[in-house]
Amino acid sequence: MYETIQGIAKRHGFEFLAFLDGKKVVPLNADSPIIHKVVLLAGYPYAPHAADERIPAYYLASNRAYASGKRLLEELQGIDPSASSADIKIKRSAENLGAARIGRNGLLHTPDFGTRLVFMAIGLNCVEPLDYTLDYENSCGNCGACKLACPAHAITDDGVDYSKCMRAYMNSADHPDEIKERLTTFMGCEVCQVVCRHNSHLAAVEPDEAVKEAFDLKALLSGDCNAARALVGKNKSGNGKLTAEAIAFAKRLDGYDDLVKGCLSSEFDAVVNAAKWYFDDKQ
Repeated sequence: MYETIQGIAKRHGFEFLAFLDGKKVVPLNADSPIIHKVVLLAGYPYAPHAADERIPAYYLASNRAYASGKRLLEELQGIDPSASSADIKIKRSAENLGAARIGRNGLLHTPDFGTRLVFMAIGLNCVEPLDYTLDYENSCGNCGACKLACPAHAITDDGVDYSKCMRAYMNSADHPDEIKERLTTFMGCEVCQVVCRHNSHLAAVEPDEAVKEAFDLKALLSGDCNAARALVGKNKSGNGKLTAEAIAFAKRLDGYDDLVKGCLSSEFDAVVNAAKWYFDDKQ
């Protein structure tokens, strides 16, 4: 049965699998008890982009993983009708049960895929949990690369201050000025992953031409965001977010003044505020 599940998962792009004890995983909250024998932790790996790439590798993968995860769950329900999404604290459960480690940047990492994984958790009753003992230690040690590189100074020796992390601001389209200034990719930042030693064996790939075209600054500044939103997920990219972020990147370049002027009449407050910020020191 394990091989059957592994085969199904890999067909849907989930190459990392861990069969965790359902009694020992940590529920998301007290109202979400775990009622399955096993929680299948499934990781969808993705290739990173180059350090200077504005297009976010993670969000492209996250959107693909969301669609693939729905298909994976449906197929698993064909062999285990009780299969369902499991609301667990993924990082804590995976580390407590030895399936992965949490790095200083607060992200799970595995030997094969580093931190470049999108995770989902599925409850099952058709198999028993497996025991895991990673053959490597949480070897962040005194590396400190993510701490030194973090543009928001969110990573310390004591862990991550998530209130400072740029990802903490991504639920809104209207970012504070200091976030606009520090933004490294659309919809957030991947700097801690770029410098992480656990990712050093992963080769960067270049976004394909369709993706580049979707995230072209001129297109986004003109309000043509449909293609980009379809790639990263519409639920997290609405209310003018991508155009507002395009303005933040355009401010570091030349030749975009006329397009940004047009953004001053946008229907979205985030875009108007970003355009005003763009011209603040250009008077």
